[in-house]
Amino acid sequence: RSSATPAVVNGRVYALGSTHVYAVNAADGKVIWKSPLIGKGPGSSPLVADGKVFVTSSRVAAYNAETGEKLWETKDVRAGDGSPTWWVPTGGKPHVVVNTPNNLVGLDPATGEKLWEAEGGSQSTPVASGDYLVIYSSKEGVGLRAYQYQAGAAPKALWSNYWLTRRYSGTPIIHNGLVYAMCGEKH
Repeated sequence: RSSATPAVVNGRVYALGSTHVYAVNAADGKVIWKSPLIGKGPGSSPLVADGKVFVTSSRVAAYNAETGEKLWETKDVRAGDGSPTWWVPTGGKPHVVVNTPNNLVGLDPATGEKLWEAEGGSQSTPVASGDYLVIYSSKEGVGLRAYQYQAGAAPKALWSNYWLTRRYSGTPIIHNGLVYAMCGEKH
């Protein structure tokens, strides 16, 4: 099963089905390439950046955006429904950030190597703005949390607002320096 939102980049539509990731010509709908997903389970919305298509489907993988060739997959990072996020902090290198079922992970987009791990865990997609990263997590004590970039280390937790809700899959939004989140009914 997959309920991913497609990405449209440079005249191509990148989408996940139940078994494959696809690149389709946006003008005529013709399939340009399709590649098997690395695992079974729900898939994320694809992230297209730096000539790659990053997806989660039990693990995190990167595909060549032009050819569909699988470039790498993580062996030690299990992924959930949350989509990967592209984060380029001020003065820092790009990270692919994934909120896994158990934690928040930063990966090297070129190799898939785990760069850092922080408290997190949920179906929510992380959001980035400058040096800040915000997640929504079902982990007690984490909840809605903001992180700040630290060169060479895991991001620093700045603040958290935890409340018990029925649903933890909402993705926050950062707009004009404020964080907005909708998370269902409070208990």
